[in-house]
Amino acid sequence: MLQDPEKVIVLRGNHESPMTNYYYGFYDEVSGSYGVEKYQDFVDLFSSMPYAALVNDFLMVHGGIARDLRSVEEIKSLPLHDRDPSNQVALEILWNDPRDMISGFVPSARGPGIFYFGYDVTLDFLERNGLRGIIRGHEVADGFRSDMEGRVITVFSSRYHRMRAGVLRIWKKEIIKEWLP
Repeated sequence: MLQDPEKVIVLRGNHESPMTNYYYGFYDEVSGSYGVEKYQDFVDLFSSMPYAALVNDFLMVHGGIARDLRSVEEIKSLPLHDRDPSNQVALEILWNDPRDMISGFVPSARGPGIFYFGYDVTLDFLERNGLRGIIRGHEVADGFRSDMEGRVITVFSSRYHRMRAGVLRIWKKEIIKEWLP
């Protein structure tokens, strides 16, 4: 459990891989300004970032839970330095999205190997791992969105989509939502 309020943990998301870097222009921007070698430094850094963190009984991930993930302990064994995640569980942690209205896992419109996860599998995962909820950031929202009776919270901090940017703080058992100026 994170005790130091000054500590920041940066998690890996789906944009921290070459397949997304090329598509959204990060590769062009960095390599054009600083050279391909500097871009490779970013790829090395991104591929060493953790996929998840546990904070005050919340699982922090970019996307969501994966079909074959039973325990949060299994996340520790995911391969690091996997530039474009070839491990299916890692890929799903980065890309999967919650949907209240479904059961189980349903293929996502995002593409092959990516899934929507339902309320039933979310509750099962949380109970099995003794967690209060999941905090994620993969989908565009006006700062925040709650799914599955508040057990899954999406925090979106980008202003690129012309919405408000949110920051979530957890202090002991309290969840504090703040808007960025």
